[in-house]
Amino acid sequence: MKTVEFGKLHADEISFSGISVIRQTNPWSVCSHPDGRVFNGFLLLMSGECIYTCDGESIDLSAGGLIYLPKGARHSVSAPERSLDFYRINFTAKDAATGEEIIFSKRPKLISDSSSRSIADICEEMRSATLTEDSGFKSHSLLSKLLDFSIKAGSEKYPQRISCAIEYINEHYTEDVSISKLAELSFISEPHLFRLFKKELGVSPIEYKNELRIKKAESLLCDPECSVGEISLLLGFENACYFSRIFKKLRGISPIKYRALANRTIGKEQ
Repeated sequence: MKTVEFGKLHADEISFSGISVIRQTNPWSVCSHPDGRVFNGFLLLMSGECIYTCDGESIDLSAGGLIYLPKGARHSVSAPERSLDFYRINFTAKDAATGEEIIFSKRPKLISDSSSRSIADICEEMRSATLTEDSGFKSHSLLSKLLDFSIKAGSEKYPQRISCAIEYINEHYTEDVSISKLAELSFISEPHLFRLFKKELGVSPIEYKNELRIKKAESLLCDPECSVGEISLLLGFENACYFSRIFKKLRGISPIKYRALANRTIGKEQ
């Protein structure tokens, strides 16, 4: 059995077997694995709080938290509230080329302290798939998605708890993106999301979205066939006046002046 860290993994080089998924509520306060876990596994906590302890190190897990549990790990779990709601996924992972069994760390590893709701959807789909007779391909595909998420989470520039919100804004910056929607996707409260954005990016979610829109506007303004009104509509601004106000606030000049300067620069280069 070899250890391959998440940052060095390629999901398409791993084969899975023995996949099982349950959703469980446990009325216990302490659980331990003194002889080591029999399988690789992930656990997604849907509600409650617990503490994983391994070799004297502790990991606090709360609702939305996703943790990886390696085969062979000797650890204990304590739940102060005595009741947890969670998905538990067990599987065997092997190197697709050599058949050698793989673990991704030697001790429990926190993947995300606040994963997105899409991860819960993956776990539920996988649970449903394992209940059918022909579940192999779908279960493997969904587990690969979960592994891809884990690999990505390990290389994220920003904490995973806001990375899903950032990704959503990146894909929907021309739309009306509400703080409540971002908080829901991130499994955290609106004030918490706002504080994390300011801490990690130095701007609010709305300011981050506006910066993306203005960057796109800069390239569109270089096209003389696009009017300022058309650009503001394309980028999801309420009206051209609001677009011009935001553009001037972020760039120091109006869109019309920016266009004139940009066209003058292009003319000189030609």
